[in-house]
Amino acid sequence: MTIKQLASLLTFTYDVKKKQVDTLIIDYSKSYSDGKIYVRDHAGDIQASYQVNKMKI
Repeated sequence: MTIKQLASLLTFTYDVKKKQVDTLIIDYSKSYSDGKIYVRDHAGDIQASYQVNKMKI
């Protein structure tokens, strides 16, 4: 069995106040030494960062 890793995830969010859909990229391919992954907008600007724990399958 081959397990493939997820490199990035395109995510859509709806901003109720602006009444618009935003797209974000959760970039798993660039995990940093601090153990975080970063959520970026379509221009590549960092919108948020999250600590990720490795999961055993």
